[in-house]
Amino acid sequence: MRGGGAVGLYSASHRLRFYNKMRDDGRLQYLKDKKNMKLSADRQRGTTRAPLTLGGVRPLELMQGVCAWRQSDEILNQIHAWHLNWMCEHTGHVFREIYRQDAKAGYWLYGCFETLPDWATSRFLLAPETCHRVRINGPDEYTPDKHIQDKHIKFFITTLLAERRLSGDAESGQRCWTALGDNYFAGSRMVDPRSEPWDAKADFVAPRIGSVVPVDFASPYSQFINSMASCPFEPYTPAEASALWAGLEEAFMRVTFVSAAAALLFTRFVKVIVPRKNPLKPHYKGSSSTPSHIGRLLLRNGHLMDVSEMAESLVHESIHALLDAVETSEPFAEHANPADEPLVRSPWSGRELPRRIYLHACFVWYGLAKFWRAATQSDAFPQEAVSKRLSQALCGFRHSNLVDNLAPHLKAIPKKTLEAIESLRGELESSGDLNWEP
Repeated sequence: MRGGGAVGLYSASHRLRFYNKMRDDGRLQYLKDKKNMKLSADRQRGTTRAPLTLGGVRPLELMQGVCAWRQSDEILNQIHAWHLNWMCEHTGHVFREIYRQDAKAGYWLYGCFETLPDWATSRFLLAPETCHRVRINGPDEYTPDKHIQDKHIKFFITTLLAERRLSGDAESGQRCWTALGDNYFAGSRMVDPRSEPWDAKADFVAPRIGSVVPVDFASPYSQFINSMASCPFEPYTPAEASALWAGLEEAFMRVTFVSAAAALLFTRFVKVIVPRKNPLKPHYKGSSSTPSHIGRLLLRNGHLMDVSEMAESLVHESIHALLDAVETSEPFAEHANPADEPLVRSPWSGRELPRRIYLHACFVWYGLAKFWRAATQSDAFPQEAVSKRLSQALCGFRHSNLVDNLAPHLKAIPKKTLEAIESLRGELESSGDLNWEP
């Protein structure tokens, strides 16, 4: 029968066969996704597959076309599938290490994961919180004495249980959050945070943007953000949550009107929006994302944003999410410890950015320039706002040579990366966009 996942639901002979298999020093391939991507324990560090190529071309070489909103959906689909399989591969490593620490927990995780439907497997693997825990416990951080903390093991168990509950394959019981933070199961009535306050006695369901991307107003993952560790969590009232959701939905619809390709990138690579008030900086508004949580869009004081600011945040962080996924295949530059990463001055903000973030920024601002240039041909946004945002996106290309800014770092950056960066200004110039005037 379709497995329930708990150890007690499997026969003794089944358990014995599994334990014997897992004792074979990890050399048997043990975790598989529905596309038969397998993890071999022969490698303890790094991925087991060659970098992704699309028709013989590396994804980095296609980013200019993607960020100009003219590449085919198939490219995004292939990158997305590659990242899903990368996550499956690295999650397999983590589950195997958990099994070595706690055979019962590892066995349960294996059984539960294998019995999930495809859509639930994808939700779990691509959740930013899963990404975070897999990356800090995965093969890239492997040491022989590595110990996976109990809190991470508990996360994997409870979130897989939540996916089983969501798929209708588990009875009510333990309270649990999904890894995306979009559903909570408490065995009681369901609460929408836009209509009434939520507490842990009730089930929770997150509203969605474009019927796809959840807005996490309440989960533990939204209540604690590393970059906001010193900032107290201040929940949105139902009226505030409803207004913020409506603003994001309106922004998404206008993005779709300007560029269906930009809207597709958002729904494909942004997995969850986390809106947070910042009472320590009540007048600041902005968005951010991080490679530690690929696909999480953090919206700070989003209730202060107008529709064009929200739209820019959706497009901006969508590009970052795509680039983060691409870099799981092949980094744009040599890896550096975050604390020691060299800085490069941004020609857009004037701030000193870590080298990796600077490389991303070149593509992000190019994508924003092409998006707002397209918006000049429509009435989706007020033209005054369009002109302001287009001028800001173009300024870095007009007043700076992006590759020259990297002169002290050339040994650490592959030639293909530099060529891709250089092509951005060249395309803006050849298309006439660089000379745009309001």
